[in-house]
Amino acid sequence: MRATLALGIPLIGSHLAQILIQTTDVVMLGWYGVEELAGTVLATQVYFLVLLIGSGFASAVMPLVAKTYASGDGVAMRQTVRTGAWIALLYALFALIPFIFLEPILLALGQKPELAAVAGEFMSIAQWGIIPGSLAFVLRSVFSAVARPRVVLLAVLSGAYLNGFLNYLLIFGEWGFPEMGVRGCAIASVAATCLMLVIYVAYIFSIKELRDLRLFHRIHLVDFPDLREVFQLGWPISLYMLAEVGMFTVSALLIGAFGTLALATHGIVLQIVTIFFMIPMGLSNAATVRAASFWGAGQSQELVRATMSALMIALAVGVIVTLLYLAFPSVMIPWFLSKDETRVDEIIKMGTWLLVIAAFFQVVDSVQLVTAALLRGLKDTRVPMVYAILSFWVVGIPSGYLLAFRYGYGPAGVWWGLVIGLSVACVLLGTRLYSLLKFYGKPENQELQY
Repeated sequence: MRATLALGIPLIGSHLAQILIQTTDVVMLGWYGVEELAGTVLATQVYFLVLLIGSGFASAVMPLVAKTYASGDGVAMRQTVRTGAWIALLYALFALIPFIFLEPILLALGQKPELAAVAGEFMSIAQWGIIPGSLAFVLRSVFSAVARPRVVLLAVLSGAYLNGFLNYLLIFGEWGFPEMGVRGCAIASVAATCLMLVIYVAYIFSIKELRDLRLFHRIHLVDFPDLREVFQLGWPISLYMLAEVGMFTVSALLIGAFGTLALATHGIVLQIVTIFFMIPMGLSNAATVRAASFWGAGQSQELVRATMSALMIALAVGVIVTLLYLAFPSVMIPWFLSKDETRVDEIIKMGTWLLVIAAFFQVVDSVQLVTAALLRGLKDTRVPMVYAILSFWVVGIPSGYLLAFRYGYGPAGVWWGLVIGLSVACVLLGTRLYSLLKFYGKPENQELQY
């Protein structure tokens, strides 16, 4: 457990700092105007959905690099990093297409014209952050795999600081800068992402151990066997993330049908939930690295112990966050609103109820996230992908839709659908992990068979 926390705490810090960028956007836009906040919620949900789908390939790099690093195979490690970077770049270029047409897409999905216009205005600038953001995800996976998570924390904190500073200048037009509203927020986000990528690259060249690995050697070449391995491992991870994050994105679209106030409230509560979600997210990265390292070294008993430690920590985190939500549901929401907002009481009332519902899925969400990461470290990605699609899209989204529209629970019904989907995923993934560990714990089984 100490080893898991030693690797996981800096990663948790980096994820919290990463979400600080998005949180700063939500807070400052909430101060600027509820309509601007609601429209940007739509845009950022789509942006991060697309970005996280691409991060599945970066996540595939993590266990592969951890395994080759543990076995001392520098050439294979370099090939994996190079391949991951090429896949990330190609994906980012492809991802620009839905961003360019975001406004008409939202209109076709039934969103209000004024909100779709704000989302399109924001995305017209924010879309260019997908390229440095995708490449930065690959390097973050490398640093996590070689147990150097502190540089990730440093880079993300630097990006968060720059984002907040530029938001202050450009959203509100301070210090003589033009008041740009959501466009200023988008410029700040892109600048912060570029800064993080620059810090990652500079760090690699400044540290002798990493410089000696020659990670960028012959970067222009593509190794097709390695490309196939990264792609085969990465696309199920991407679909898994699409299924999970897509469920939350669809929830925003469903709640948009209930009006601007409901969507803004959903955005605030979702931001609070996402902040605490970064804790098990950091733990999940540590779990992937440790599982892949012990698997690469052939240490099955250490693998089992590392697995149980990660799950116990995830369970404890989920319980603590659940208690916080139940004890202080109405305290955090006003932080995201201007004192001059006339609808504060209505937003707090609705948001408090949504946050109480969110408390019901904290434990299962934390455990299912770490469980999926452990399976990823064992290169088991396709079965979890199927489980995610079943849990989130066959169970979660339809449940939320029926509860919200058929049975009249409104936005709360959508959130109850999230609870149901995440609970089903936790049970299915836990069963899968148990069966694999039971198999792998036998001395005669040196490698997992899928």
